Amino acid sequence: MSERPFLETFRLRVTPMTPVHVGSGELLEPYAYLLRDGELWVLDPVALLEALPPEAADRYLGALEKGPFRAREALLELAARHDLGSAVAWRAPVSEDFQAFVSEALERGRGELGVRVFPRSLRGPCLPGSSLKGALRTVFLFDRSREELAADFDEGAFEWEGERDLRYRGRVWQLEAPGSGRIRIPAGALRGRKALSPNQSFEAFLLGNYLEKSNRGTGSKEGKAEISRDPFRTLLVGDSSPLPTTAFSVVEVHGSRRRPDQGPTGIRILAETWRKGSVEVDLRIHRGLQEHPGSALHVRRDRDGRATPASTHPPSLRALAVVAYERYVLQAERELDFYEARGWHRAAREMERVLDVIEKCLDDEGRMRKPYRFPLRIGFGSGELSFRLSEFVEYENARRRRVDPASRKLAGGVPMGWVLVEVLEFGIGMLLAAMVLPLEGEGVPEARHVQGWFYRLIREADPELHDRKGPRPFTLGVLPGPAPALRITFLDGGLHARMSPILWSLVGKEVALGARVFRVRSLLESGHPWAGLTTYPRLFQGAVTRDYPMQFASPTFFKRKGVHYPLPEPLLVFHSLLRRFVDFARVPVPDELEEALGRVTFRGYRLRTVPIVHEVRAVGFSGSAVFHLPQASEREARWLTALWRFSFFAGVGAKTSLGFGRVRPLKVRVVGGGHDGRGEGEAEASADRDRGEDQGSDRGEHL
Repeated sequence: MSERPFLETFRLRVTPMTPVHVGSGELLEPYAYLLRDGELWVLDPVALLEALPPEAADRYLGALEKGPFRAREALLELAARHDLGSAVAWRAPVSEDFQAFVSEALERGRGELGVRVFPRSLRGPCLPGSSLKGALRTVFLFDRSREELAADFDEGAFEWEGERDLRYRGRVWQLEAPGSGRIRIPAGALRGRKALSPNQSFEAFLLGNYLEKSNRGTGSKEGKAEISRDPFRTLLVGDSSPLPTTAFSVVEVHGSRRRPDQGPTGIRILAETWRKGSVEVDLRIHRGLQEHPGSALHVRRDRDGRATPASTHPPSLRALAVVAYERYVLQAERELDFYEARGWHRAAREMERVLDVIEKCLDDEGRMRKPYRFPLRIGFGSGELSFRLSEFVEYENARRRRVDPASRKLAGGVPMGWVLVEVLEFGIGMLLAAMVLPLEGEGVPEARHVQGWFYRLIREADPELHDRKGPRPFTLGVLPGPAPALRITFLDGGLHARMSPILWSLVGKEVALGARVFRVRSLLESGHPWAGLTTYPRLFQGAVTRDYPMQFASPTFFKRKGVHYPLPEPLLVFHSLLRRFVDFARVPVPDELEEALGRVTFRGYRLRTVPIVHEVRAVGFSGSAVFHLPQASEREARWLTALWRFSFFAGVGAKTSLGFGRVRPLKVRVVGGGHDGRGEGEAEASADRDRGEDQGSDRGEHL
C-alpha cells in the first residue's frame, strides 16, 4: 500500500476578481421582492400573508392568479399602505442599472423581471462546492486532452473522417460541425437506455473510466462510462463559508454571431452577484481509495509500479494549480484581445487587471509562489471559455477553421466568473478525523466486543501500535438510538491514513461484534453531528472565546491517585485535553498555559451521576458544564479555545478507547451570572434538550 496519506485535506480561500454568479435554480418572481432605499427585499410568502389584513391578503392572492405583472402591481400597492418589514427574509443592495431596468419594465408592462439568486444555507448565500469541482474537472480534462490529442495528431491516431467526424484510436467521435469543437450527438444515439452520447464517451476515455465491451449479438464494440470508476469521485469540495456581501446586477449579452462587434444585444438577465470579500472552502483528495484493492477506484499498476492508462486520477493540488495557471493565463490574454478588438473598453480594462493578478501567481523565476495561488473561471458566463476540443485541432483548410464564441455576458460591462484560489493549508500530517459508521442489525454492540474488533483492525494496519503501551491516538464509541452507529476518532493523521482504507472497504459488508452480526451501512466524515474533519492548526483559527460550554455525552470519569473520580473539575478537564494535545499534535506549548489552566472556573453546570462497571464498580458523570477563563490574555484564550474544539475529537478523562468521556463543544451563549461562576449557561440547558447523552446502564456498557 502507498505511503501517501489516505485523505489529503486542503483549506482554500476564494476571492472574486470579477462579478460571480452561480445559480441555485431558484428564480425570484417580481411579486416576491420589493425595491427599497437601494436594496432588494426578498419576501417570505407565509410571513407576507400573515403581515396583511385578511382582505388585503385576499386581494394579493387574487392578483397572483392574473399573472406576475398584476401581482407585482398589487404588491406595490400593499407596500404603500402596510408595513411589510416583518415579511422580509433577507436583503441585498441593487445596482443603479438594476433599479432602472425594473422601473422601465414595470412602466412598459413587459420584460423579464425574474431574478436569479445564489444557493443558500442557513447562514446565507454560499459558493457551492460543485462549481469549484467542475472548474477543476475542466482544468484536468484540458491537461489530459493536451497530452493525449496534441501529441498524437501527426501520428495518425487523430484524423478526420468526412466533414463532421474525427477518428481517435480506432473510435469515431462525431463533431457538431466542422471547426466547432463541440461533439455532436448523432441521431438516435440516445433512444436506447444503454446508449451514451459521444461527448460523454470521449470525456470518459480521457478520464480512464471508459469501458469497451463486445456485443455478443452483433460482434461490434460498445462503449460505456463506468460512473463508479470516475476518478473525480476521489475529489470532494465542500460548500463555502457564507459570502460576505452580494448585490443584484443586470447581466447583458454583448455581441452575436451575425454582428460580432455589436455591444449590448438587448438581452438582459437579473442576477445576484458576488463582487467583494473572500470565502473559504475545504477540498479533500481520497488517495487511499486509489490504492486500496477493495475500492472500485483502485489504481491498477504495471510491474514497474506505474499506473496503467485506465487509472487516471486527479494529480496533486499543486499540479492542478500549475495547469490552471497555464490554461487561464492564455484564456485571459485571448479575452483581452477579444475585448480590445471590439472596442469594449471597460471589459478590456478589467481583463488587464485580472491578468496582472494572474501573473503574480508566479515569482520572478517563473515558479508558483507560496502559498500557491491559481485562477479559475466559474459560474454564469464561464461557459464562453469552457473546454472545447477545437483548442487542440489543427485544421487542414479554411472550412475547418477555429470558431470561437461570439457573445459574452457582462455585468455592468465587466466580464464574469473570474476568481483567484489561494491554498491556505497543505496536506494532512496534522489531521483530526471523526468517523461515524451507521450499523444495521439487532441490538446494540457491547463495549468489549467493539474494542476487540477495532484492535484486530489495528493489528492489521499497524502491528507496532497494537503492541505499544501508552496513550492511544484514537477513541471509540457507540452512538445510542434506534439505529446504533460506531464512532471512531483519530488524533494522528498517519494512523488515519492507514486505517481509512480498511474502514471504507467495510461499507456494505457484515462485521461480527461478539455474538451479534451487523452490516455497515455507510461511512460518514461529515453530515452527522458526531462526524467531522479538521487539522490541528485550524483549531487555532476563527473566533476566540473565553467561555467553553461542553456536553459530556457519555459517562465520564478521571483516574486520580489510582481511583475513579466523578467530578469535572476545570483543571482535570483541561489537563486531560492538554496531555492528549501534546502527545499527538507535536506543537510547542507556551509556558504560561499551565498557569492559565489553573485559573479556569465554572460559569454553570447541569450534571448527573451515572454508574460505571469497568474494572471495578464506580460512578461517573454526564450532562453539561460551562467553563470560563477570567482575565484571559489573547494568547491564553486562543489556546483554551483550541483545546475546547479539540475535545470533540479527543474526548475527556479515562478510558476514551472504551467509549467513556465523549464530548461535544456547544455554542457559546452564556446568560446571567458574572465571573464568579454562579450563573448558568444557556448552552448546557440546550444540551439537555438535545437529549444527546448516553443514559448508561447497570451493566456499564457505555460506548
